[in-house]
Amino acid sequence: MAQVVLVASDVGLREAWRAELETHRHAVMLASTATAAVELLREGGVDLLLIDHEVIGGIRLLMAGLERLPDAPPFVLISGAVDAPALSAHIGAAAFVPKTSAVEELAAVVKRVANG
Repeated sequence: MAQVVLVASDVGLREAWRAELETHRHAVMLASTATAAVELLREGGVDLLLIDHEVIGGIRLLMAGLERLPDAPPFVLISGAVDAPALSAHIGAAAFVPKTSAVEELAAVVKRVANG
C-alpha cells in the first residue's frame, strides 16, 4: 500500500481516480490546487504524488514547491495534452499516464513507481 497525494482540480476526475486507487488499497490524500498539494507534502510520509496537468495554480507552481522540499516524493503526470509525454520527461516525472486511460492505469503505475 502506498501513501499517495492526488492533485486534481476537476472534482469528477479526482473522485474517480481516488476510488480506483482506494480499491487497490492505497491511502489517498486529495489536493485541489498546487498550493494545497505542497502543504500536504510538507507534512511528509508521502510515497508518490499524482498530478493532473491542469491543476489550479499550475504545474510550475507545484514544481517550484517540490524543489523546495528536502525529500520530495516521485511524481506521475496525468494529462491529455499532446505535448504531455515530452513535458513529463522534461520536468522529471517518474511516469506519465494519459488522461483517457488514467482510471485503468493509475493503480498499476502507483504500484510500479512506489515500490520501484
